Amino acid sequence: MNKSKEYTLQDLQKNNGRDGNPLWILMGGNIYDVTNFDHPGGREVHERNSTTDKAEAFNKCGSHEYADPTQYLIGKLKK
Repeated sequence: MNKSKEYTLQDLQKNNGRDGNPLWILMGGNIYDVTNFDHPGGREVHERNSTTDKAEAFNKCGSHEYADPTQYLIGKLKK
């Protein structure tokens, strides 16, 4: 996967995990495809407002201790 690829906010909004679309999230300006990530809090944790940057929540809740987000990185949000 080309991790330097840039995606628009519209791309992120479309890939919200609904209607057969992959589930992408925004974290620290990067976009991650978490379609196949089994979140301990359930998939709905990511589905709720997937366009909101989740970096602060990720670091605050200790997710970095059990998840390596780099394996899900697909690109950056286009500015």
